[in-house]
Amino acid sequence: LLQLALADPRFFSHKEHPARRLLQEITDRSLAFPHTKASGFDSFMQSLLQIAGSLATADIDGQAPFVRILEELQAAWAESEQARERERQRAIEALQHAEQRHLLAAQISRELWLLPSMGKVPDAISRFLLGPWAQVMAEARLSAKPGTTAPGRYQELVEALIWSVQPELTRANTGQLARLLPKLLPKLREGLASIDYPADRTEAVFELLMQLHQQAFTPGPRVAAPATAAPAAAAPTETPAAEP
Repeated sequence: LLQLALADPRFFSHKEHPARRLLQEITDRSLAFPHTKASGFDSFMQSLLQIAGSLATADIDGQAPFVRILEELQAAWAESEQARERERQRAIEALQHAEQRHLLAAQISRELWLLPSMGKVPDAISRFLLGPWAQVMAEARLSAKPGTTAPGRYQELVEALIWSVQPELTRANTGQLARLLPKLLPKLREGLASIDYPADRTEAVFELLMQLHQQAFTPGPRVAAPATAAPAAAAPTETPAAEP
């Protein structure tokens, strides 16, 4: 700027001089940061360091370098603002989607709770179906293309799962159970992955299922499923809780 002032006296008299506009732009944007640890300050400083290096090596004999730097800086800031706006919009859409999924999962949970067969399964399995699996079904419906009749085919898995965890029924048809499991278990993992269900809870679900399925091949009365293996999901009251 000192070199420019000597080479171009209009810097002092012309308010629209590119160098003065550059200073004004930098000053105005700097006011958005209350301190150097504020969010976005590092990016702001990096943009200034880049132009400082360019100007430091330029031959300042007029306003041309400042015209170029001002245009580059404004373009970079505009791109950064657009990226922040896109990120903000994605965050808003994610929140809206989560709320929609939660409401739909609560509705699905109520529908599942009314199934006559729901009372025949261990409590841990009913809590899983009314909580995490209702979320899976809701996510599939919200993400499906218009006109899709059975998104993810997760609804039809419910009855299959309910049947498979009743050893008193599966003992009578172990062949059917053996054919079902290779289709059932991967579909369960696929569904839980679609809602980013925690890995430790997913494994707890599969450990519980393995214990129940093994009972089909063991003669004798049904053994109650261990409570400690139950996935974390609230039992339904008036409106069955759906785990987010």
